[in-house]
Amino acid sequence: MHVFFLDLKISIDMFAPIIFSLINNGQKVILINLNLVQNLNEKNDKILAFLSNNTNCLLINNNQIKNFNFTFFKLVFSLLKYTNKKKYFSKYRFWKFLWNENFYLSSRFIKKISNTNRVKTFTILEDLPPKKKIFIKNISKELNIPIIMMHGGINTIPSTANFSEIIPDYYLAANNLGKENINKLKLFKHLGSPRYTMEWISNLEKIYEIEPRKNKNFSIGVFINQSSKLKEGMYELINELKSKGYNVLINSKPREIMPLELTYQVNEISSSELIFNSDIIISYPSSILLEAVQRDKPILFPKFLNRFDELNKGNVFENNEMFYFSLSMKNLINIIEDLKSKKIRHKYDLENKKKFLRLMIEGNDNESVNKNYLNFYNSFK
Repeated sequence: MHVFFLDLKISIDMFAPIIFSLINNGQKVILINLNLVQNLNEKNDKILAFLSNNTNCLLINNNQIKNFNFTFFKLVFSLLKYTNKKKYFSKYRFWKFLWNENFYLSSRFIKKISNTNRVKTFTILEDLPPKKKIFIKNISKELNIPIIMMHGGINTIPSTANFSEIIPDYYLAANNLGKENINKLKLFKHLGSPRYTMEWISNLEKIYEIEPRKNKNFSIGVFINQSSKLKEGMYELINELKSKGYNVLINSKPREIMPLELTYQVNEISSSELIFNSDIIISYPSSILLEAVQRDKPILFPKFLNRFDELNKGNVFENNEMFYFSLSMKNLINIIEDLKSKKIRHKYDLENKKKFLRLMIEGNDNESVNKNYLNFYNSFK
């Protein structure tokens, strides 16, 4: 039995392919939601609904946690989020404070679940808030259950992985980018990223019930970072595209900490649906673009936006001939028109694509990424 601790939707996104592999190979998994702000469950998340259909997967959501503190504060904050909705962004600091805290969590409850089910491992995402990391680490020490830290992204922009809050027993890496200070440690396991394998992307097609478009209108998918200094420029770009008659699909990043019904994403289609239904993708550097690469979608970066290069310096897509880089709005429109008219016939060079994906998402071993993870978790008897 393995426990995966859920927090934001990104944790579901990254854990799901691992969990799917485990439960379909006879392993039992418990999912415990640590997020008081977002009541993630099988009713509001299609991936959780998909996983919960397998009897080897048990989801314990907020409503099921028998913990007075959790229940009391959940009621209080549920009332708060329905007041003064028009000004909910002014409460962002409040929701962030609540998300970062652990005072509403019950160690007694988690210990009981772990002992009753003879749990072998705890898995968390690397961007779990520090106080929650420490909370889980303390329980893992007491019960002598190894804590596994999973990568939370692909490091598309230079960054350095570190263990400033806790040192896990194992760290599962997608690649070696930015891992130079930890990749020689015994706890480091370069297993790849199952989230961006074509095998899992095909499952997402089923999960979101994505079907070929009946309407063949040319569509442009845009990923926008709502917390970025490029946000204003991206909206100006979107408005310009719409003014020229293009059908524009939008998906907001990054992971949000607000109550689900107050997030940007509540009225947006999923990332997978956007990529599937778009003819061109316009974006800033992001891990989600690996799914677009897998689907052979042309990716266009608006380098002409103010501070684009400064904010994305050294990203893994930079100067790569596989992608398009527009130097002005006029240039961007020309590229779009050339792709639309088939004047430019987009097709990734097979060898360049393989090399790029190998660097980004494949593990060290000769086994498939999914096999790497299955073998790793099977090693805990």
